[in-house]
Amino acid sequence: MNTFKFYKILFLALLSITMLYFGCNYLQGSNVFENENTYYAIFNDSKELSATTPVFANGLRIGTIKSIEPVNYNLNKIIIAFALNQKYKIPDNSIVTIKSGLLGSEHLYLNLGNSTTFFKQHDTIKSEQILNPLESALETITPISDKIVVIISRLDSTLLKLNSFLNPTTQNYIENSLKNIEITSEYLNDLSKNIDKISQPTGSLSQSLSNVNKITANFLKSSDSITKIVNNTTSFTNQLKSLELSHTVNHLNTSLQQLTQFLNAINSGKGSLGKLATDTTTLTNLNETIYSLHILLDDIKVHPRRYISVFGKKDKSPPLDKPLNSKFP
Repeated sequence: MNTFKFYKILFLALLSITMLYFGCNYLQGSNVFENENTYYAIFNDSKELSATTPVFANGLRIGTIKSIEPVNYNLNKIIIAFALNQKYKIPDNSIVTIKSGLLGSEHLYLNLGNSTTFFKQHDTIKSEQILNPLESALETITPISDKIVVIISRLDSTLLKLNSFLNPTTQNYIENSLKNIEITSEYLNDLSKNIDKISQPTGSLSQSLSNVNKITANFLKSSDSITKIVNNTTSFTNQLKSLELSHTVNHLNTSLQQLTQFLNAINSGKGSLGKLATDTTTLTNLNETIYSLHILLDDIKVHPRRYISVFGKKDKSPPLDKPLNSKFP
């Protein structure tokens, strides 16, 4: 092989390597002709980010992710390296987050702070894990759905208890109660209307109040006469106090003693009244006589011709055997 061919092949190989390098960097979003600063951010979850994923700030693409590596073998922390053009100054109170679209397209986003000092090459920027809209909605809905499940379960048990409680007898009772409530409501409505009527100026209540006012006015006008009557009553009471009532009281005691003796005599069976009160035979005969007399009087009312017959024949129908009044013993 001559020297010319060797250098030609070497040149083509170097050109291919160079084009491959620039092509890879271009595909990764890096510009080898620009000076870049590399920064780091640590997350619990990289959300399926990959190298060449763009980095945005204020809606502008300012860099590209260079690599995503685990911090340790536990995979509980992920470190993301991303490159930004040196011309961009990142305030040191900025925060980097992972934003996701509704279709799941994630990208790195810098929320720029307002500090006057800036991050330097290879600095680690504070990160914040933010849920995408779908995850945020699911996180909000999950506790609500759990509560809804509990409520539905309680409602189901309540309906079962209510169903067992509402047997036909109870349903009839509730229906009757509702009807009674409706009747009571109508009655109260009518009562309210009546109260409104009697409360009108021409109503009975207004007239009664007017009469009461008139009576009160008459009492006020007659206050002098009432005062005189009270004075006369007081004078009469004073005169009554001055009377000697001892003789009257003694006479009343004597009369009460005599009445007591009379009642004792009756209870002991002395005299006609005493025998009448204590002798059951006499009372029985008296009751039978009164009973027969009632039968006779009722028979005279029913069959007067049997006893008085001026014209015509006498009434020969059988006599009554008991009084007409069934309440008579």
